[in-house]
Amino acid sequence: MDGKRNVLARVSDVDLHGQPTQPRCRIVHTLRSSHTYETPWHTTFGHLCRDFDRIVLLLMRIDIPCGSPSYAEKNTDMPTPATQSDDIRNTTILKKRCRASVVDRVSRVLFIVSVCGLLFAYGVGVGHYEVFPFGVINQAKRAFFAFTKQPYYYRTVNHVQKTTLRHLEGAYGGLNLITSVTAGKHLSAKIVDMDGKPINDWNIDWFDIWPDGADYVRGRDLPQTRPGTEIHGAVIMDNGDLVFNFSDLGLVRVNPAGEVVWKLRYQTHHSVSLDDDGNLWVGGLKVREQPVPEYPNYKPPFDEFTVVKVSGNGTILDEISVFDLLRHNHLQGLLYLGSLAKRGTEMHGDTLHLNDVECFPQRLAAGFFDHNDIMISLRNVNTVLVFRKDTHEVKYICSGMFVRQHDPDFVDGRTISVFDNNNVGSYKSGVQSRIVMIDAPTNKLTVAFEGNTTTPFYSDIMGKHQWLPNGNLLITEAMQGRAFEITAKGQVVWEYINYVASDRVGLVTEVTRLPGRYARLYANLATNRAVASLGVDGAAMRPSAKH
Repeated sequence: MDGKRNVLARVSDVDLHGQPTQPRCRIVHTLRSSHTYETPWHTTFGHLCRDFDRIVLLLMRIDIPCGSPSYAEKNTDMPTPATQSDDIRNTTILKKRCRASVVDRVSRVLFIVSVCGLLFAYGVGVGHYEVFPFGVINQAKRAFFAFTKQPYYYRTVNHVQKTTLRHLEGAYGGLNLITSVTAGKHLSAKIVDMDGKPINDWNIDWFDIWPDGADYVRGRDLPQTRPGTEIHGAVIMDNGDLVFNFSDLGLVRVNPAGEVVWKLRYQTHHSVSLDDDGNLWVGGLKVREQPVPEYPNYKPPFDEFTVVKVSGNGTILDEISVFDLLRHNHLQGLLYLGSLAKRGTEMHGDTLHLNDVECFPQRLAAGFFDHNDIMISLRNVNTVLVFRKDTHEVKYICSGMFVRQHDPDFVDGRTISVFDNNNVGSYKSGVQSRIVMIDAPTNKLTVAFEGNTTTPFYSDIMGKHQWLPNGNLLITEAMQGRAFEITAKGQVVWEYINYVASDRVGLVTEVTRLPGRYARLYANLATNRAVASLGVDGAAMRPSAKH
């Protein structure tokens, strides 16, 4: 089959005075060719050169002076065209010259593409294996965002600073444990009374507690500048010690004076709860850098979450893989719920996001739930489930009734309450978070409280809630730097706002109302510290027993 192809010929132009100008290459006509090209012109470099006319037409659109000095210097034997045969000869020479030009240009393009490919491959290696210059790039990126963008733990508010704390009639009394990010990018844990008077405070600093870093944490996840992380999950022990999470970095116990009692070399995160035996239950994290055969289609790196039981002295007593828990209970579909491909189910990264672990407490009467039950929250699959401590059998599961939830609590033997972030819009959209109650045997949901125009309440991430003995509800609106207590009628009777500037608030990760015994405990601790500062034997100052 014949095919068409374009041929170059020399054409002389004339200037305004009728004088000939420098000849140039132009595509002037089309000829029939007795051959066809069975292979696409772009398959091989050699064929690119052979199929010169298509290269000119489709790639370069070359318009090069045929008689330029540079060409004449390299081709001094080029004859001056005067006849039609000379034109054909010149056309052949021009083809060779243009072909050489194309080869030169294509070679340059291939060289540039090769260099870019090598740089890209090295960049991928830098990110994956954290080789040079990963550290420099990472620090530069953090510094850039710190300079140009307000950090997530601060939020600008649209009102002039109000009172930091409001205490009205009807609030349930007691001390308050508050964990937050304060002005100057400092991490704070403090205990205050109902009017905000400080009772005890801890100035928490990752770089003081782990000055040499933590070799069990990936380099990219280690804090570089203050605060570097947040206190996410905290509990007061019976002797007044504070146990808290450096989010995704480790569990630490400090005494009331701030001295480290122990620190756990395990990536713990989110909530910390204390069971009736004095043991701690906390979420754990293992970053998998290699494939795990038991978790097919999970591509590293990915986060494997665990439920960790820790003794009061910092010893790990039990470790339960959430991945295995789901698989053994035929709930492996939750592991792939976040896949977006039509046919594939490849997963990586933070697929479940475990954010709460809680045991059924002895103070509640058993019913549908009992004292052998553990409840966990999986934020990224909108799921709360309860399983048995001894057999790891899942006895209750609730999915899809909330969006990006936090902090499920046992309310009684058949009811749980959940902090439903309801993360379906921005702060400006007017969407509100809510606290919902779920009757486990029937899965019936009721709304205990939802934000409204009178009492706005929305936190897209994080958040806590606590039911108080008088029926009031204490809510931590984390990302708004606020906590507030409401009555059963929705009236705000206590409010705390963490102002760090007149128009800015800092993150509040948790506000917890402590039982009454802690008021006596910290009063005694304060007395003992005062006595010690005077150098007086406290025993000598105590009155003798009367007979």
